[in-house]
Amino acid sequence: MFYPELSFRELFDLKKSCKYLFPEKRFSEIDNDFLGSLNTDLLRRTYRERMLDCHPDRLGMASDFMIQFKTRECQQVNEAYARLKRFVQERNEWINTVLTSYNSRESHFTNGMSKPQSNHDRAHILERLKRHIHPFVSSFKGFFREMPRESARPM
Repeated sequence: MFYPELSFRELFDLKKSCKYLFPEKRFSEIDNDFLGSLNTDLLRRTYRERMLDCHPDRLGMASDFMIQFKTRECQQVNEAYARLKRFVQERNEWINTVLTSYNSRESHFTNGMSKPQSNHDRAHILERLKRHIHPFVSSFKGFFREMPRESARPM
């Protein structure tokens, strides 16, 4: 996911929101690649399908319990859609900011002047994006020690 590193709680909340909008997916299937592939069109289509399925006005003559259940499910889908839509918009703004800052620096120095040393060169941007692709893995960096190669027990 191209975005500054997310905390474990933020990542968990995003996955939980995805679970409300994509109930056919298991929680373990909602990974960083899936979150990275989310876009506004996919969210909008899925939201409309889910609202057609769970809206309490479409129940007709149902029991009060079922209407309350569907109302709560509808509220959860609305909250999940709002959270995921905000996430996708912020991610896209962040990517746009990073890429336009690189392009504007490049255009200022095209008249033959030497470029100042900055951390907006192409390699540095790609390195930053790689670091943000797998925020879950990088948050546990150094948490697990490397296992010894030989067995602790003699044979």
